Amino acid sequence: DTFTISLIPHTRTETILGDKQPGDIVNIECDVIGKYVAQFMEGKKEEPKSAITLEFLERHGFK
Repeated sequence: DTFTISLIPHTRTETILGDKQPGDIVNIECDVIGKYVAQFMEGKKEEPKSAITLEFLERHGFK
């Protein structure tokens, strides 16, 4: 499996990514925020995981 990346000049000079060669091992971490951005862009809304909702807070004096 392969993938391609493009580095902006700042990233190339300020990180070790500019020194990597094809076949080098890299660690890829996914940002949790990315999940929410993707859902937002697709128009999906995640169900609240808590009983505390905006409506609950408003009913109890938080505005």
